[in-house]
Amino acid sequence: MPVLAVMPALFQFSLSMDQFLANMQRLGFFQFLLPFLLSLAIIYGVLRYAFKDKIEKSALGLIAIVLSFFVMLFAAGNSNIVSFLTNLSGGGVIIASGILMFVVFLGLIGTKPDELLKGENIKGFGWALIAAVILIALGLFSGSMGSVISFVPGISSDLLTVLLFIGLLAIAMWYLGKEEEEGEEQRPAGGRGRPG
Repeated sequence: MPVLAVMPALFQFSLSMDQFLANMQRLGFFQFLLPFLLSLAIIYGVLRYAFKDKIEKSALGLIAIVLSFFVMLFAAGNSNIVSFLTNLSGGGVIIASGILMFVVFLGLIGTKPDELLKGENIKGFGWALIAAVILIALGLFSGSMGSVISFVPGISSDLLTVLLFIGLLAIAMWYLGKEEEEGEEQRPAGGRGRPG
């Protein structure tokens, strides 16, 4: 029974996410506290790594706190630090998500990330990287120059999508076929060995 009595009170005092973020911004969490904590963690981590055995832990902590208070003082006069950290962290999450998806795709085709730069794989990885850079550049420049499709007469966006899809399928089939051929070459000439 007491739980049921508390529930309406919780819903009465609950804040929406917009209100919560607005309160945090009004109280200076994003401009003062979060840059302070971020700089404290980074400075302390770098100092611990660089001077692990040379300076005591408490002295490293004090140095990190003092420098972080200077970062907070800098943030008080420069409100742009909030937008900088917002863009930096948002962009970092997008890049990390892209890297994670790349690793997932590598796992789907049976390749480990550390095998990409070994032996014969580095040539194929280089071509794939060049193709990815070209596709990204075309995507970026198509926003400022108009559609890439408009430069090639007679190609609609639907046709380009189908061609891209067929190209990706062809690359995947070639790669999978190449792996099967390598597996057959490594098998002994007599097939399965005779039972001993």
